[in-house]
Amino acid sequence: MLAQFLQESPQSPLGKASLFTQEKPLKKLSILIVESDHKLALVIKNILFGLGCQNATIAHDGIDALALLQEETFDIVIADWHLKQMGGLDLVSYLRNADNSPNRLMPVVVMSSLAGREHVEKARDTGADEYLLKPFAAKSLLARLFNLIEQPRGFVVAKNYIGPDRRRTRPAHSNDNAAIALERGRPFVDRKPAKIVTNKEEVHATMLSDMPRMLMPDFSLKKKLGLAVNEDSPLTDPSTPIKTPADTAVKWLLRETQELKNIYRILEAHPDKPERFVEHIEKISQMIATHAADFGYARGFQIATLLADFCKHYYDGGNRQHLKIIYGYIDALMTLFTRNIKGNGGKIGESLYNNLSDLMQCYRQGSH
Repeated sequence: MLAQFLQESPQSPLGKASLFTQEKPLKKLSILIVESDHKLALVIKNILFGLGCQNATIAHDGIDALALLQEETFDIVIADWHLKQMGGLDLVSYLRNADNSPNRLMPVVVMSSLAGREHVEKARDTGADEYLLKPFAAKSLLARLFNLIEQPRGFVVAKNYIGPDRRRTRPAHSNDNAAIALERGRPFVDRKPAKIVTNKEEVHATMLSDMPRMLMPDFSLKKKLGLAVNEDSPLTDPSTPIKTPADTAVKWLLRETQELKNIYRILEAHPDKPERFVEHIEKISQMIATHAADFGYARGFQIATLLADFCKHYYDGGNRQHLKIIYGYIDALMTLFTRNIKGNGGKIGESLYNNLSDLMQCYRQGSH
């Protein structure tokens, strides 16, 4: 069987994946294939059928795909970039941004023969979850499905981008790796996903807000397939810490947040040359978000992610109000980590987040 071959192949990225240890791993999923080449579409359908997917539907362009998505419920879309009507990226853009989108959170794999980095980045920035280069082997397709099901990413809703978190992280290894990396002062990039808080209504409500939001990774496909999702693991609940010395984790978070403050002071003193300093704040914030999720600081993960997003997409060096917003984010992080407030932070975490929302709202009103 193909799945058994993948398990035994030393080159396979799925060697230790729980998803493909099952006899028919995709038997409960409904997948939409959008491909103008009918022969290739049938090949993809046969691959999926061999893995148990008995509900794989073919559409030959984006228009037909949208009609099907409006009428039926699908779990995953696999779409070619180049279609006769409404290409794959246009389809992704519609799903992510249109007011009448059937599902803004729909996991999408984009296929293309374009191999340049700029093409991969364009698909990513449009909101695609995965990029599959043509021609591809069966195991390459399965690797993309593995990522969607076993390692879903958070979902970002911001002014200039709606889609999965664009920072790709590696699958988790052992808890000891995190502790060793922190002890040595190096970033540990195995960010674990968090609990499910995604639905269409929440995303739509978020789009009406000026405040960028991060929705936590959605493990509903994994649960639908009957795979174990450890509720006591950092994989699903950021309020549950990795078993590593707590003081090591919080010391690292505090040290990096203090570094943010130091850079902020330099930025404040030299607002005319912000690019390099803002880029440093963005990168450090991303690392803080990674470790905050690792060690159970869900609210810290959320705020650090939003700070990185603000620096990347919103910051204007000539706007003093933006400095206040950056400081507000940093101060909120310092409060959380100084008080060692984990999870969503209860009333304190909610208050900090609401204060940041108010600060952003004041800026928005003042900019009109």
